[in-house]
Amino acid sequence: MRNTAPLFIFVLFILIVSDLLWHIRSKYSRQVGVEPLDTQEERELIRKAISENWCPYWKKQTLDSRHFFWKQKHVSGRSVMYRKKLVSRIIVSEKLKLVYCPIPKAASSTWKYLIRREEGVEDYWNLTSSHSRATSGLKYLIDYPSEEIERILTSPEYLKFTFVRNPYTRMLSCYVDKFQNKDKGSSEYRKFMGHLFGWWDENLFENYSITPEERNLMKKHKFQNKALRGPRPSFSQFIRTVVKQKRDRMNEHWAPQWYICGIDIIPYDFVGKLEHLEDDAQLVLSWIANKSVHLPTSEEIGFPSTQARLLEDVFFDINSMFLIRKAFAPDFKILGYH
Repeated sequence: MRNTAPLFIFVLFILIVSDLLWHIRSKYSRQVGVEPLDTQEERELIRKAISENWCPYWKKQTLDSRHFFWKQKHVSGRSVMYRKKLVSRIIVSEKLKLVYCPIPKAASSTWKYLIRREEGVEDYWNLTSSHSRATSGLKYLIDYPSEEIERILTSPEYLKFTFVRNPYTRMLSCYVDKFQNKDKGSSEYRKFMGHLFGWWDENLFENYSITPEERNLMKKHKFQNKALRGPRPSFSQFIRTVVKQKRDRMNEHWAPQWYICGIDIIPYDFVGKLEHLEDDAQLVLSWIANKSVHLPTSEEIGFPSTQARLLEDVFFDINSMFLIRKAFAPDFKILGYH
């Protein structure tokens, strides 16, 4: 009879080691307040964050315990410059000493309005102008050389911040605003339909007007005219289409928040949450020397809320929630949403 003792000992060793690793992983997960990571992409994001001694699990900050998440480390301006869309997005206010990355559907219009007003931009109230780098009257990271970008991102003189939103309500707000409330005959509706179904060339068309080149391009797509004449996409269709897109091809209104604002590379001092806008905004406003500065209301900026929180029961089903949770898993985990 063969001696099975060595095999038994080997199997027992494997079981003991596996159990030990499982307990270590579970202990760490409980400490940081999240479940164990699932995908390699998420692991890589967290690895990068932890390697820079940065806490990636955002917690609501109170006015009495102001806390910044980034322990100052070296940031390469050259590496940041490689992310062209990122440096073209991030606003720099030299007057207010603010570095702000706007995330659509997360109070971005509010903060742009405030910064443009305090910077003395003449038409600060014009939201259309505020959403275009060419007409906003503001400076962006891309306007600086790499050495100056590095200085700005590492200087304690600047407060680097952004505001995020629960991925569920952000997606619903985007759908209601861009696909349900927009006039079907409007150029903006056509633009977002094109971004959703992949027949709009962002590099070719920089405004909403229909050009001969655009018309010829759109004729190449057999379903385009039918899609515009037909019924609006349902919320479930919107979600099913979005989750199939690559993140670098997504429209900014539904692209992952961690990605469009470079939370893996930009040393943010503070990340506020739309759900606690009034309280979290005070942390940013306290940075501004002018005590008379206040956060503009939706009535002031002329941009009414979509009331997405009140519409959740109407639009969401189990499948839509599952698809959002899976496709935007890094946003949920890194930004601390459940």
